[in-house]
Amino acid sequence: MAMNFALRDALSAFEFAQKIIQAKNVAEFTKLLAEFVNPQMQVLSEQWRDLGETFSKAAIDSTDISKTSDQIEQAIGSGDGRDAFCAAAMVRSA
Repeated sequence: MAMNFALRDALSAFEFAQKIIQAKNVAEFTKLLAEFVNPQMQVLSEQWRDLGETFSKAAIDSTDISKTSDQIEQAIGSGDGRDAFCAAAMVRSA
């Protein structure tokens, strides 16, 4: 995902650079800059939203693993091998 973001951003920046090199005056440069910045801000907003969702999911998944690890430790500590085995199987299937 991050590589796709970087590639997309690099291509956009390269295209922008090609356009501004051909700008004939400050007004044209300013117009090109506005045409570049506005969509880039939207893209950046989408990228941050996607990354936020990915990090949130990862945090939730790690919390679930932590809870399962706690269950394994409790089962081992209680001396009940059957509970420890079941808890370990849950970790492997997650």
